[in-house]
Amino acid sequence: MSSHHGPEARGHRLRPVMIPTLLLLAVSTLVAPSVAGANGFTSKSAGQIFKTAVSDSGAAGSFTVHGDIRQPKMDLTLDLSLSDSGLADGSLSINGGKAQIREISGVGYFEGDTAFWTKNANAATAQLFAGKWIYAPVTNSFFSSFRSFLSPRPFIQSFFGSDQGPYTKGTTRVIDGKRTIGVMSDGPGTMYVATSGAHVIVNVQGSQGTSSVSLTFGSYGVAVHPVKPADAVSLQSLESSS
Repeated sequence: MSSHHGPEARGHRLRPVMIPTLLLLAVSTLVAPSVAGANGFTSKSAGQIFKTAVSDSGAAGSFTVHGDIRQPKMDLTLDLSLSDSGLADGSLSINGGKAQIREISGVGYFEGDTAFWTKNANAATAQLFAGKWIYAPVTNSFFSSFRSFLSPRPFIQSFFGSDQGPYTKGTTRVIDGKRTIGVMSDGPGTMYVATSGAHVIVNVQGSQGTSSVSLTFGSYGVAVHPVKPADAVSLQSLESSS
């Protein structure tokens, strides 16, 4: 895992929050065997199922994902509504520090609590920014580490795109009323993929030693309607006033 640097209150100028490498690689190693009946989509190889799930989920236009990833050095909780329409909303909890992120038509909004700023920057930055909504264009470097949490394709590629297998096919299961088939790679989790319609990811679940994952995907294709924070302050104005 790479070192974890964050924005510093150096002249009160915020640097990009560098989310730990695990957030970009975690689920690529979360996807561990059993044996499914072969017909239609389920007769494809485990690798084909995995790659189809990554492709179809990334192309969905929008989805929600919520749940937890537990690793020896990091606890991550996600509750996100992502879309490729320039509208997204959600929250992250990283090692006890919580942040909210929103995207509305090219503008990113961010609010972190005291624990988040203290862990990812320092106490001085936490005193200045904890509990305050700040905003800037999503192209601003401050938001670079969060962009994978705002749009379906970047999210899916960041979490699953680098996985090279080997893959193992698992059993079929009904999850939230959807028939799925499991597929595994190296790691504690089984990815459950819808066997009919768009072959999207429905669930990633499992545990291995001190690592575990429980993520639920849903609301594919449903519009996201984030609300602009009424009291948001421009990042540029904060930096220029420091």
